[in-house]
Amino acid sequence: MKIRLNRIKVLASHFSYTGDSGDRDRFPEARPIDRGDWLLHGHALDRWRQRGRMISVGVDGWGWRSVAEATIVEVIREGIADLTSIVDLSVGTS
Repeated sequence: MKIRLNRIKVLASHFSYTGDSGDRDRFPEARPIDRGDWLLHGHALDRWRQRGRMISVGVDGWGWRSVAEATIVEVIREGIADLTSIVDLSVGTS
């Protein structure tokens, strides 16, 4: 799906261009083709928040919080990068 965030064109897909929650890329036939667009996706679980032009928007990579549109726009404006997931050590503790 193609969407606009603050006049920035991005793709949205369950799958990333490459990479997976496991050690190998599953479901290659279901993945979008990388034509240079920014991609918002799930499926990476907590493996990364950003990898190149791919932004994983699942809560598990962002400290168990939804990612605000303004945060996504800021990440895109910062440019291509690799951002690891946010580890929230308080999750699951008493």
